[in-house]
Amino acid sequence: MKIQVSHTLAHSEAEKAETYRVTVHAVSYIDRAHYFALAREVESWYTERTGLHLEDETDDPEFIALRNLCYYRAEMLASVDRKRTSEGTAYLCEWKNGKEGAEFERRNLPAEWTTLDGMADKMPSALFDKWLEATRELNAGVLPTIPDFFGQATTSRNVID
Repeated sequence: MKIQVSHTLAHSEAEKAETYRVTVHAVSYIDRAHYFALAREVESWYTERTGLHLEDETDDPEFIALRNLCYYRAEMLASVDRKRTSEGTAYLCEWKNGKEGAEFERRNLPAEWTTLDGMADKMPSALFDKWLEATRELNAGVLPTIPDFFGQATTSRNVID
């Protein structure tokens, strides 16, 4: 199953509007490995801002929000298509402008939307919220930071002999 999340950046001139469409999928084993790499990569960012490690307990609401952002980013980016480039990993979406009859084309998500600071300050909040919601719906109980109470497919194992 996949979920598409679309967001249009309005403009006073309709032709200059931009629509971004992100397709969220259930994560594979490789996607989970990418999730763990993303979660490790943000440790220094979090420590610089809080003086804590991601695993440290805290009651500070701001520190909790920053820690959540670190994990949300890993969840969200692991659940979309990506490609390796000479500069690193590029995350993919579909994009079209507001011209009449414009078609969606495959392109990279804006790079500023894939960093922690960019997700927090540059990515439209509505897009962030819907993308996170779709990620959590499709990957409940699969990624360690997404609780399984969101509902999920079940797999069981029984030894019968």
